[in-house]
Amino acid sequence: MAKTREINEVAFPDYSDEEWLAFTRNLYVEQDGVPVLAYDPAIAEGMADPEETGAVPPDLWPVFEAAAAVPMLVIRGELSDILAADCVTRMGERDPDLESVEVPRVGHAPMLTEPEALRAIDAFLGRLG
Repeated sequence: MAKTREINEVAFPDYSDEEWLAFTRNLYVEQDGVPVLAYDPAIAEGMADPEETGAVPPDLWPVFEAAAAVPMLVIRGELSDILAADCVTRMGERDPDLESVEVPRVGHAPMLTEPEALRAIDAFLGRLG
């Protein structure tokens, strides 16, 4: 748990020991009695600095605009180092019906158990029903 906390503490600075334990348990699965990561640790490589990697990130705005007819809710962590606040602003400019909420003192990605996230999800789903 200590290593998981050390790596992720910047994104979840207010977590208690119990929350860190739950967080860590969600990252691993047991295989033959050994904890194994439940996700690909290379997942973030695609977000590396293009100047360092030479990789050109894809332009996802056409995909976003094609989906604009579908109701969308963006839940962003205030401390996110992946989804910038100005990106959410630009999303709203391209889709005026976009709903968004920012979860304070949380990085990427919010757990969706935060009160702000739960209220936004409940309200969003209520409007769809």
